[in-house]
Amino acid sequence: MKKLLFFLLIAVCGCTSNSSHHGKTIEAVFHPGIMEDCSCVDFPKSFGAIPGITFEITSKDYNYITGVLCNNKMTTATDISDYKIVTKEVKPLCVFVKLDTIEYVLGANGVVKNGRKSFGISDLDMYQVKSILHYYDFFPEEDLDAFPEVTKYGIPANHHHVLYNSKMPARFARVILREK
Repeated sequence: MKKLLFFLLIAVCGCTSNSSHHGKTIEAVFHPGIMEDCSCVDFPKSFGAIPGITFEITSKDYNYITGVLCNNKMTTATDISDYKIVTKEVKPLCVFVKLDTIEYVLGANGVVKNGRKSFGISDLDMYQVKSILHYYDFFPEEDLDAFPEVTKYGIPANHHHVLYNSKMPARFARVILREK
């Protein structure tokens, strides 16, 4: 009887520890396509109700996004040489990212807002995060030159144009990234 209890305890603990690593997700919501009158910088209230497309990502990509968003520092006048922004205001077009329960807003100007805290990220970090999120997939290849970071670093290797709700343009697109 003790052996059976011991075996069950080991089996339950093993299953719990293995399942906690898999299934980490990052969700993102953004406007699919160029929006001429976009001024939305507030996190969408019905985030989970927006239909989503799921992509698998590697642990390396998952860690990259969490590293950029979670291990940030405030930009100051002395360390902005790698940043294209001086302001701490988020400028549209925005990407809304939900990592666990924390919500981030990534502005087109490289400013990231988390609650009342804002910080700047480099052009390369913005490009990499958007590439991993498949953000550029929602734009035809001929429209990608509208993004300075794509002009600078090129079309992402993972770019595959997604026709998102082709009958009528959707207000938001939602991407769910699951770590492999």
